[in-house]
Amino acid sequence: MFSKIVLPAVAAMCVAADLPVVEVSLVGANNALSQMEKTRETMENRFVAQLKEKVSAMQKSSAPTVSRAISSVLDLHT
Repeated sequence: MFSKIVLPAVAAMCVAADLPVVEVSLVGANNALSQMEKTRETMENRFVAQLKEKVSAMQKSSAPTVSRAISSVLDLHT
């Protein structure tokens, strides 16, 4: 009975003692996550710009009806 109660309590105290360290490391991780989000957004913007250039080239080289169809698809998704 002693080991069923005391050992888990000791283990919980050891884990609780580590929690402030985990919180401190999460503060540093927040900056890393923010930087990753900025990088992702930059990559997404670059991809969208490249896609718009390709679509524009397709519209210029297509027949007028195809160009209008491409334009309406773009209007639906932007």
